[in-house]
Amino acid sequence: MKETLEFQVVYEPFEENGVKGFNVRVPALPGCFTWGETMDQAKDMAVDAILLYLQALQAKGEPFPSDAEADPVVLENITVPIPA
Repeated sequence: MKETLEFQVVYEPFEENGVKGFNVRVPALPGCFTWGETMDQAKDMAVDAILLYLQALQAKGEPFPSDAEADPVVLENITVPIPA
């Protein structure tokens, strides 16, 4: 059985110049970003980006980070009054 690692990813929807999709970042891997036009594509691209990142660390002889080493991501909705 292959060893596995688990990473949290953050999906952020966007629309720019008529293109819709999802930006993806991996908090435990600084600088690891990607995107996809659909959620499924964004997830597939995230897997590829994570694998490339880990391969680069491995080539340098550096250890793999874990989610425990990442800054915690806190998501919260905040209600504010509409200016008059």
